[in-house]
Amino acid sequence: DTKRRRWAWVSRIEEFKGTSILAEVARLRPQDKFEIFGPLQDTLEELGLLHPNIVYRGILEDVSAADFSSCDGFLFTSLFEGMPNVVLEMSQHAIPLILADVGGLRDTFDDSAVAFVQHAADSSSTASGFSHALDRVASLDEAAQLAMLHAARDQVIARHAPVVHTRGVSKLLGVE
Repeated sequence: DTKRRRWAWVSRIEEFKGTSILAEVARLRPQDKFEIFGPLQDTLEELGLLHPNIVYRGILEDVSAADFSSCDGFLFTSLFEGMPNVVLEMSQHAIPLILADVGGLRDTFDDSAVAFVQHAADSSSTASGFSHALDRVASLDEAAQLAMLHAARDQVIARHAPVVHTRGVSKLLGVE
């Protein structure tokens, strides 16, 4: 499959968000385009993100209002997290999620909803894992991709919808 794919990457652009992994994935996939969004902590050059197929798109004021419909998926390379809100927000854009298996993400998603990638001993090996996951997602037929998108949306709603939060707070306060 030599189709040029477009992948979105949304985060603060800093080292612990896995910028070295992103740079290596871009190097491994010169035919693909990586559109990155977020505030820069250093220059793209200092972060190793000056690649012909990485395009910096600036800061998104509102992730929910952004248009990712031309993207083939969302790439999340972070080295560690709690529960990253950006992943919850991106799950509502109906594009596949390819996520580092970090923080509380498995508390919300299972393998039917997202493509998880384990961090390896070095960024090069991790990038290879991400590249394979991108290939797997890109090779899904329409029905399988739709099932994945619906599962991600449904799992976020089941865990993070306002009514679920209200129920949890009520239970915590003993006012069920």
